[in-house]
Amino acid sequence: MIYPDKPFYVIDGFSCRSDLDMSAYDFSIGLNADFAMKAYCKEITELAFNKLDKIAKKMLKTIKLDSSFIYPYKFLENEKGKPTLLLQWCNVPGDACDLGIDGFKLDFIKKGKLSQNEMVIYNPHNIDSMKQAYALLSIWLNWSNFAYANID
Repeated sequence: MIYPDKPFYVIDGFSCRSDLDMSAYDFSIGLNADFAMKAYCKEITELAFNKLDKIAKKMLKTIKLDSSFIYPYKFLENEKGKPTLLLQWCNVPGDACDLGIDGFKLDFIKKGKLSQNEMVIYNPHNIDSMKQAYALLSIWLNWSNFAYANID
């Protein structure tokens, strides 16, 4: 494995949310804007998508989350309507349990208007258990490792 010379993402606040209650979990991930743009400019093949999907479902099954009726990954589509290597969101079984890019940021990405110092933030939604939090983080990291290997 080749490691980057500098981090291309940052994980923030992987913990239980004490401001809500003991069953709410929260974290976000900041992705380097330059990396995000490189991923957006590269289309993902059907073979690569299927491989990532299969690995994610196996990970979910291993931690006892039923992945039968879920699509773990959604990739941002380019102007031609083709999925790119940039992950728009990932999800796991639960009540709309996902980790995704804020909608307002998608136009900035599509128009190439991200500044170099900016981060593309993946925010959580409805993470109700530590199992879901670990699952989301795991499948996001699976994608990030794959994307890094295919971009650099």
